[in-house]
Amino acid sequence: MLHKFDVVFSPAGIQVFQDDSLVTTSEVVPRWTTSTVLVGMIGPPGRRTRVHLDAVGMSSVVPAQEKVVEFGAVLGTQRVLRPQENAPGLGVSRQPLIGATSARLRTTVTLGAGADPNAMSLQIADRTVPMVPAAPGSPTQPGSDVTLEATLPPELFAGEASSLSPLVIRGQGTGAVLESYLEIAGTTPARRLPDPRLTPRFAGLPTAAVTLRNASGIDLGKRASANTPFQLEITLDPKLAQRDADDVMPVRGFEVYLNERRIAAVPTDIQGPAVGGTYRLTVSATEELPGDQTIEVRLHPADQTKQPHSARFGIQLLN
Repeated sequence: MLHKFDVVFSPAGIQVFQDDSLVTTSEVVPRWTTSTVLVGMIGPPGRRTRVHLDAVGMSSVVPAQEKVVEFGAVLGTQRVLRPQENAPGLGVSRQPLIGATSARLRTTVTLGAGADPNAMSLQIADRTVPMVPAAPGSPTQPGSDVTLEATLPPELFAGEASSLSPLVIRGQGTGAVLESYLEIAGTTPARRLPDPRLTPRFAGLPTAAVTLRNASGIDLGKRASANTPFQLEITLDPKLAQRDADDVMPVRGFEVYLNERRIAAVPTDIQGPAVGGTYRLTVSATEELPGDQTIEVRLHPADQTKQPHSARFGIQLLN
């Protein structure tokens, strides 16, 4: 689900809103007259996370500016090279730069031992240009992620060579290059071209999870009695689905199967299709033999042209 965040600067201080609700304030009044906006997002530790950023914008009275287009740039190596170290013969296409009025390369570097973000340079073809932190006061400690930028010389915007190589970052110490792209002004097309290396992503169903509980609601783990009714708690989590998809697909209901025998059918669209929630069912498994069992939760999308999706879980029934 998309959320809107607003950061409001005023003579009285700073306010932060989430979905038009005030979440925090500060009496600090910025004294700078120009700024660079950097948007950073961090996912759960140890998990690969995908964040869908729908739009970033600023509202104010500002002069008209040239349209800026972004193009992905893959450097010849994903590490910082020493000043005299040989560079791979890989670079970037000159085509997006033809007709540009200005361009700069932005990259994010994880600093290693001995790295100084204020003393790095960009080698592009036979030119070397200085790189500077995109925001003042950037960290310099090893392990820090720092965004750097370099303004490209205008003479690179024309020429016979179809590519500009090598394309590497140089500096003392060590460092890892995380991501790089070009910001180009004064050219067309007016949008960033899709990166062919990225797989198109689509809406995904919520992730289902099951928990066994006794009549008092105490978690039983994966084991329950075959002779006593127990509660089957089913949780539909939309946040997990968004890590692997661009959006969450609403659900009109789900079915529950115990060893391929349907034991429940639960509608979730009484007040409109659901994208998440927690549901508890009372299960009597007296007809099942003790031992390993299989619970299947079958989700039915609100869009009936889409196929249902099943998630299976193993449990044990005890005498």
